Amino acid sequence: KLKKTIEDDDYFKGKVLTTSKILYLDKFNSKLFLKREGDFKIGDSVLIGRFFIGLIVGVNSTSYEVSLWNRKENNLGVFVISSQNDNLVANIKSDNYNTSYIENILSTEVVEIGDLVVTSSINEGIPNNLYIGVIDRVEGVSSQTFRKALIKKPYSLEKSNYVILIKND
Repeated sequence: KLKKTIEDDDYFKGKVLTTSKILYLDKFNSKLFLKREGDFKIGDSVLIGRFFIGLIVGVNSTSYEVSLWNRKENNLGVFVISSQNDNLVANIKSDNYNTSYIENILSTEVVEIGDLVVTSSINEGIPNNLYIGVIDRVEGVSSQTFRKALIKKPYSLEKSNYVILIKND
């Protein structure tokens, strides 16, 4: 059913995709292990619905290893889509599996709770305009030079059994 919903989304028209069963979630290292389905390769994207969760970084005969976007070592470039101003270009950082944020937001930028965060062309090998999450909280006051925005992932890998694999062009 999930695959059918995605196939109806214009963004995915003409893309090679399939579903894959989650075998194991390693929260400590922000990695996911999936049952190998199809002929996907290192660098292909992994999603839940239209939400980008990571890239395949390892392939063996039975499984895929996925590095999740919210790994502490990653610095993911994104757009924050706001109804109040032009899209903000930013980088997401993560302290751990559950906490991701955008820091150093100028006080002149309007970032509000509920603004959508999507992948941007800054990231080599990651498709544009895949959802990452939404702004959940903005820390700091407008009189400060910089503020920080926390990002909420509107999905739960812990409660998911399957993800979508998509071949990157």
